Amino acid sequence: MLSDKYEEANMHLLSFLVNRKKASGSYVAISKPYNYTLNLLGNKGIKTDNIHFIDCLTKSLGSKAINAKNCVFVESPAHLTELGIALHNYFTSSEQKNRFLYIDSISSLLIHNSIDAVLKFVHYVTGKMRVFGFNGMLLSLHEETDKKLIGQLSQFCDKVIHL
Repeated sequence: MLSDKYEEANMHLLSFLVNRKKASGSYVAISKPYNYTLNLLGNKGIKTDNIHFIDCLTKSLGSKAINAKNCVFVESPAHLTELGIALHNYFTSSEQKNRFLYIDSISSLLIHNSIDAVLKFVHYVTGKMRVFGFNGMLLSLHEETDKKLIGQLSQFCDKVIHL
């Protein structure tokens, strides 16, 4: 996926899930902080009432985490264990039927973690998604992610879509 089409694809996919399919889910914000993402979604007409956010960026940038009922703040994208715990807590507490997990983005995780750590994390998360009945989208900028990694990640996914 070309970086200039990335945000547009993000917004279309989220709008489809939330506004059209009436799905609820968790948005893992790795590339943009919660406040920015919330405003962006609102400006695009994407309802955020049924979206739980996990923000991996705000604290790492030195900003104070606000008290938000629909957001958990993780120290940094480099803290995969803390992120995994936050996801586990969401998986086990969510009672809706039509649920999704949206990770934005694998490319950003690779800035803060080794390829092996990201692969182990994605394997863990996709397993949890299957156990708890979640649909999931793992986004990555194709031009920034090497082909070997895409091949390895694809073994954890039901489908790979190139935009």
